Amino acid sequence: MIPTTLTGILLLLVLLLPGFVFVTLRERHQPARRLSVFRETSVVLAATTASYAIPAVVAGILVGCWPEFRSQVATGLSDPGMYASHHAFRVTGMTLIWVVVGTGIGAALGTRRFAPLLTGTSGGSAWWELFEPNPRLVTGDFSTEVTATLDDGAVITGRLYSWNRDADDGPDREFTLQPPLWLQAKEEPEPAELDAAAMTISARVVRHLSVRYIVDDEQAQPDDTNHAPSA
Repeated sequence: MIPTTLTGILLLLVLLLPGFVFVTLRERHQPARRLSVFRETSVVLAATTASYAIPAVVAGILVGCWPEFRSQVATGLSDPGMYASHHAFRVTGMTLIWVVVGTGIGAALGTRRFAPLLTGTSGGSAWWELFEPNPRLVTGDFSTEVTATLDDGAVITGRLYSWNRDADDGPDREFTLQPPLWLQAKEEPEPAELDAAAMTISARVVRHLSVRYIVDDEQAQPDDTNHAPSA
């Protein structure tokens, strides 16, 4: 049942906040898969339930181990309205702590390490395998140098700036390269540097791609950043 009042909508947003945070962070490192409404809703509800259940379990442990806390909880459960009116500040503070902690847990569940627990393996397109490498293969901060061979035989090299994160290997995708940009036409023996701020390449015209991951230490070496790439 969907709430129709402003209070009901705000309450729903607060209750589902950990799930929304989880989905937002998960999309940063997993392919944008086209899930059914039921499945996506189930993921949000599962993330929200797990996020709020963990602090609830901690509270249950405190109830069992701390008599004074157990007495306060018993009083609040016996007459919630009366307890909330007499201890409004305490109830508000505990509710905010519960929401903040739950949202933090939802954010943690949305990280690369824990997201597969709720959504399974990420899968994804071949672009994901190239542009989003496994952290065990590349460590530290790095940039991705892409070399694209086009249908007409031309070869373009540049630093990856952005790319379509769709999980499907379809032709209607593009990626953007930033300087230094190099173009080697089919009949040219050497590549030429392009005077451009960026370049967009469509998957429709790409024959194959190769990548090179350049870590910060390597980028700082003049020999690595100033030479023209080979074809």
